[in-house]
Amino acid sequence: MIEAINDRMADLQRIKTERALAHLSVGARVIITSSAKPQYLRGQTGEVHDIDGDTVIVCLDKPLGKFRSGHVRCAPSLLMPWGR
Repeated sequence: MIEAINDRMADLQRIKTERALAHLSVGARVIITSSAKPQYLRGQTGEVHDIDGDTVIVCLDKPLGKFRSGHVRCAPSLLMPWGR
């Protein structure tokens, strides 16, 4: 029973990731959602720099905190398309 639950949870996460990736492309403007950690990333904007499997690399508009290079690797489910 536990194995079936774990398999279902993994399937749901995979589907969530695929749906989020479908709305993203390299060069797209995005905003980091309120679910992101560390909290200071929440609401930050940037541009998709690369999509690497199940992760997205975002180049922030304003580098901050430990992300001095401005590049953040995060799950696609933490990003929303954002227009200027």
